Amino acid sequence: PHFPVIIDEADDTIDSFPRALALGYSGTSHKNCKNTFKSVANLARVQQERDSGWLAMLSAEDLTNIGVVALQQDLVALSSLGITHAERNGHHYFRGLAHLSAKTQNAACAVLPELYTNHESLPRLQIQHGQIDVAALHGVAGLGMPVWPDLEKCQSLNELKSALTAFQAL
Repeated sequence: PHFPVIIDEADDTIDSFPRALALGYSGTSHKNCKNTFKSVANLARVQQERDSGWLAMLSAEDLTNIGVVALQQDLVALSSLGITHAERNGHHYFRGLAHLSAKTQNAACAVLPELYTNHESLPRLQIQHGQIDVAALHGVAGLGMPVWPDLEKCQSLNELKSALTAFQAL
């Protein structure tokens, strides 16, 4: 059997994906940090390749996107690109929405109950049967941002690093 192989970190320029296809690779991955507009161009190339009979794909990964801003914007981008699968595990490395103020945590759960749930007194990403419901994010101005974080009350970067170190030690 043959398995499709994609480029990932090697997709660093606008011409990386076409060069990889020419070498026999099957796809690339979308990451908001790599440029969403490049992903739109890559999606068009995937469709062009599929139309010509080649098994081409656009996958996704963003390992440390956490709520509320980066995660929600990434989920909207994935959904808009038609990507239905993604490697996502930032929710394993960070304690839900603990980095945000209680006010922002409560607002996220109230406004986006499909996306966030209060689990063991800590609001976190709601994953059911390996899936995240993103329907509520569509049509919301600001790429899925009906709730903006209370930035003055967020954990500092040093506090977040300390919490991450403590969590990883468990």
